Amino acid sequence: MSAQRVCSKCHVSLPETEEYFYKHRRGRGGLRDACKQCFLAQNRAWRAVNKDRWAAYQREYDRGRGAHPRDMEKYDAWMESHKEQVAACIARWHAEHPEAGHASRSRRRARLANASGSHTEEDIRQQYQLQSGRCHWCGIAVDNAYHVDHVVPLARGGSNDPENIVIACPTCNLRKGAKMPDEFVKDLAAAQMAAA
Repeated sequence: MSAQRVCSKCHVSLPETEEYFYKHRRGRGGLRDACKQCFLAQNRAWRAVNKDRWAAYQREYDRGRGAHPRDMEKYDAWMESHKEQVAACIARWHAEHPEAGHASRSRRRARLANASGSHTEEDIRQQYQLQSGRCHWCGIAVDNAYHVDHVVPLARGGSNDPENIVIACPTCNLRKGAKMPDEFVKDLAAAQMAAA
């Protein structure tokens, strides 16, 4: 079991790992004193109050990276005139890397639900291979048209850990929603009996 650390803002005891605390080279153990959620909330609150200072900082940061306003105008013009090409390139990348999109969307949903844990693209690939490309719930082959489903839904206290994800066909995942596994299995069995 990892050491625990009490967040300096919310006073909740959390594992002293980079999953819960951002790195900080001068912090105790190389980590910040505030947990990630409190640190982000503090930053959002500061930016909301100091909009002008934040905008000025962003301009200076962009200038430091060499993004001169004229260069940004050229970039915006190029993007505008090549919309279809850019969209096709993005679509191609997403088609070649479906796990990246699934992992990114899961992280965002977990963050919004204050769920613990995190999984990667590699975890999704391993789960897909473990299930032989079949839906966890109904068993049909899913190919690349699959959803990453949380067995215990985030809305019901489930985590975003690799142990709580399965590959599901879109129909089962959308039908399951926020149901617990035993509830959904009963619904699925009833639907299959009705269809037979």
